[in-house]
Amino acid sequence: MPRVPFVDPVTLPPDKRSALAFSAIQMKYVLAHATDTFVPFYQAIGTLRSSPEFDPLLRQMVILAAAAATGSEYLWSQHEARTVALGATAEQIEALRARRPFDAPQSAVVTFLHDLYEGRGVDDERVEEVLSVVTVRGFVESMLQYGLYLTCGRMIEAVDLPLQDPVAPANWDLLYGDQGTGDHGRAEGGSHGVEG
Repeated sequence: MPRVPFVDPVTLPPDKRSALAFSAIQMKYVLAHATDTFVPFYQAIGTLRSSPEFDPLLRQMVILAAAAATGSEYLWSQHEARTVALGATAEQIEALRARRPFDAPQSAVVTFLHDLYEGRGVDDERVEEVLSVVTVRGFVESMLQYGLYLTCGRMIEAVDLPLQDPVAPANWDLLYGDQGTGDHGRAEGGSHGVEG
């Protein structure tokens, strides 16, 4: 049992209640205690997923990097298969879990993010290295993604959220729907989801 109860959907306003319907991910029932914040939080993660300048494989590697940084088996279990499905090799997955560099351009971004968020500092050379791999937009979005998932990982740790079966591949797209449309009604109806 988690250390805090899941939100009771009947206590939420109807528009917020409908936002819980997009998937069986348990994390949403913790986040929904932040009644006015959880839908925008889902939207932030969902719109990052739809960015044309944030490569899907890199995005998933960043999520696994945050899962490794927080020791979150919950996040890892939800995202490992997705990362592999996008082309990550077994060696890259192993390196991501061990938090060590690997032989691919994405490694520069992942190692930069670890160093940045752990206070090891950055310099012009490191930023230039990352910008040789991603655009400025992709650079900013990778920092946002890492930070959002660090938050998820630490929240999962704080509430002691139990592991759950990974979402089946056939249902991955159901976690998101149409992202980045800016359609407030669609978002609150559950089209913008946090994936773990």
